[in-house]
Amino acid sequence: MSTRKDGHGHPIEMDHVDPRWPTQCSCGYIFQEDDYWQSQAIALYKRTDNGQYTTLSDAPVGAMWDADWMHNIKNYRNSPDGKVLVLKTPAGDWIIDGPSNNGNGWTRKGTPPQVTATPSIMLGKGPGSYHGWLKNGQLIEC
Repeated sequence: MSTRKDGHGHPIEMDHVDPRWPTQCSCGYIFQEDDYWQSQAIALYKRTDNGQYTTLSDAPVGAMWDADWMHNIKNYRNSPDGKVLVLKTPAGDWIIDGPSNNGNGWTRKGTPPQVTATPSIMLGKGPGSYHGWLKNGQLIEC
């Protein structure tokens, strides 16, 4: 029996007799019980716009989700609904309900995904950076 963590860091017990485990490597090595057993779990999320499944890394710009694994981190989840919303921007993920560079954070209004946040968003500097607004669930570039 081994323990691994799911995409949110929660432990999952895995039995080595599970038929999904390979018994040997493509090189011919036969796996032993005392070998290091590992697996990689990547959470799938169902998109509300088209019903298709995606990983967070493959989610399109504009995707928004509740990062529930951050609910117990200090300085996060200062929102009235208790969520830690994250939005995919052209410059990467922006934690709407997280700390900001100016220390004041953002004010979020509306019900996801129709969210407006103030002040503006500034991610990165130079090429690949993003400066814009989130208004009624839409990213608006400055």
